[in-house]
Amino acid sequence: MNQVLAPYALYVALYLGVALTGGSVVHLPLDPGRYLMIGAIGVVIFIVASALDARRRHASAVEGGSGALGRYIAWSVVLSLGLGMLSGSIQHFLDFPHYAAVLLPLGVPVTLVAYMARERLRLPQPQLLRLGGVAVAFTLALALGLDVLADELVPHGHDH
Repeated sequence: MNQVLAPYALYVALYLGVALTGGSVVHLPLDPGRYLMIGAIGVVIFIVASALDARRRHASAVEGGSGALGRYIAWSVVLSLGLGMLSGSIQHFLDFPHYAAVLLPLGVPVTLVAYMARERLRLPQPQLLRLGGVAVAFTLALALGLDVLADELVPHGHDH
């Protein structure tokens, strides 16, 4: 039974942490104190679940020197916040179009860098430069497109 319950609990905790973080990031302007607390709880859940899951899988990112787990946890925090930017902005784009139009594109490079750093993924420099170029181009196109869409949803200025 433990071979099912332990991985299941970690799986649920990972996604619960992201969901709480995502909700807090996008709702922050409504009640900063409340949503900072919810976000902090989400980040802690995500960190604990990530570290336990990595240990369970014997992931190379947490194996090794004494600082390996600390780095993994630090990058997990950044990854959790970035995932929150993505998921929260997608869920509530219609509620907060201009806010989401900024958060969503920022979530792309944040999650990419955090994921690569957390998992200690290395690419040869030419591939890394290509990946960076594609990520920047995608992020800029997404930001511009979402900004235009947000302006259509919530026009500002004079209509005459």
